[in-house]
Amino acid sequence: MEFLSPRQKEVFYALQNFIEEHGYPPTFRELAKKLGIVNPTAIQRMLNIFKEKGLVDIESGKSRTIKLKHKTSPFEEEIISLPIAGRIVAGGFEEAIENPEEKIAVPAFLARNNSKAFLLKVKGDSMEPEFHEGDFVVILPETNAYPGDIVAVMLEGEATLKQLLEKNGKRFLHPFNSAYPDIPVTENFQLLGKACGLLRML
Repeated sequence: MEFLSPRQKEVFYALQNFIEEHGYPPTFRELAKKLGIVNPTAIQRMLNIFKEKGLVDIESGKSRTIKLKHKTSPFEEEIISLPIAGRIVAGGFEEAIENPEEKIAVPAFLARNNSKAFLLKVKGDSMEPEFHEGDFVVILPETNAYPGDIVAVMLEGEATLKQLLEKNGKRFLHPFNSAYPDIPVTENFQLLGKACGLLRML
């Protein structure tokens, strides 16, 4: 599916999986929720792209009218297995990635075809509504991050997900859930990588 961007592929496979699981197509809102997208209009734009590319049929003005033109993926996708990072033991983060308790097979495009990517399982509700507890976020290892990036960092011996922001020259880690406070970035801040994909189990 080389003619689709990584994000478009993610939406297409989410659509395909929903139909396989439920036996009927999702509404725009249901598909947006599955992907953690706040605005269903973004899904509608994406589906219009699929229609133009001949991947789906959509009957306007009615709900649940999305029809796939392919029973399976239009093209074979490369699959890679990514390790799941979680609580970091005495051996440190690198050891936790090199010797994971579990791996999950995902389409390679979700990891930007980077075999060094890993999965971070979301715990708690600090990143609601965009990220839910139990979601798996694909993380690309990075040494630099910029304000606005969704980053994986080490906090108190555990890998966690937050948004990196900057105000008045000071950086802080921002949880999307307003019930949680921002966390100042200190000298002990350890960046593990940046989020590039999302797996959500329904």
